[in-house]
Formats: sequence, structure tokens, C-alpha cells
Amino acid sequence: MKPKNKIIYLLIFLSSLSCMDKPKQINNQGLIKVDGMELPEITYDFPENKSNPFDMASEDRFFINASGFTNLTDDLDDFNIDTLGAKIPMGYKTIIICQKICFVNDGKTIKTWDYEKINDSKSEINGRYYLYSNIKRNTFLTDWKRDIKSYSVLRSTKDASIDSYLWESYEEAEQYAKEISEKENITVMISLVINSISWH
Repeated sequence: MKPKNKIIYLLIFLSSLSCMDKPKQINNQGLIKVDGMELPEITYDFPENKSNPFDMASEDRFFINASGFTNLTDDLDDFNIDTLGAKIPMGYKTIIICQKICFVNDGKTIKTWDYEKINDSKSEINGRYYLYSNIKRNTFLTDWKRDIKSYSVLRSTKDASIDSYLWESYEEAEQYAKEISEKENITVMISLVINSISWH
């Protein structure tokens, strides 16, 4: 390979590294903080003109995590397969459709919503609980032997499989959310998983 081509490839590689940890898009509302709470970045800015998943004032309940968040919606049809195909690039990720049901801060439950489990037999993880933090947290994964930085709150640090993020018991999920919210000065959302789709 010619030296000039090597330099070009090196510059492309370095440029891709610098972009890896940045969101693809920022929420069009430009929200960074609400009531002093930092909001997570929005990677997939749809449905349009909707709120951040951590906007506690919004009564919209549904959102997606696919290695990044969508906005909230009150209509699951906003996440139909055609829209997902147009809005979320395929890659090594899982689309997890969630319903926000509780926020915890400073060791206390500060807001809850009534909810019913939506029966979707296509998803093996439907009806379990998934915790998110309003800021990215470092977690050491034993099998990877390194830290990862994520909004997702792991139940088990053994590995990064989907089961390590899921809680069977709401009470246990809420208790853990209270412990880490107080210890780490973060806000934790408890969500209910509605469906998941392998997206690669």
C-alpha cells in the first residue's frame, strides 16, 4: 500500500473512533436538563415533537432502547416495523420496546404510573423490568474484563447478555433503583419490557 493511502486509511479510522461515543442526533427540543436533572441523549429522534423518556411531566409512556433512546409516544403504532426500518439503522443491536412505570431519585420513589402487562408472546423478555439511569454509568463486566459506559443498569455484572439487564421482580428492581440512586446521585427509571427485536 502506498504511504499516501496508509495516511488516508489512518485518518478515516481515527475519525471513526472519535465519533463512536457520540449520539447520532440530539432531541430537536434541545432539552439538556429538566428541573435540574440531566436528561439522556436521544439517538433516534422520533416520534417527532415528543418528549425525552426521562421527562416526568409527559404522560406518554412508550419508548425504545436500541443502544440509544427514541422519544416517548402514547401510541405503540409509532414503532411499527416499517418505521423502525426507516429510523433505526440495522446493526449489532436489539430493539427493546419499553413502558416507563416509575422514577426513583435520592433513594425514594418520586413518580409512578399504573400499568398492565401487555401480552406479546413473540418476545421472550416481555413482562420483565429494565432499569435506566439518566446519565451514563461505568460498570465493570467480568467476562469482558473491562468497564462499559451505558444508561442501562445491569442486574448482574457477569456478562452483557440481555438477561443481565432484566428483573423478574418489581420489588427487587425498585429496591436496587433506590440504592444506586442514593449512592450515585442519579435518577433511575424502572420500565416494563413490552417487546424485543433482534436488529441485525
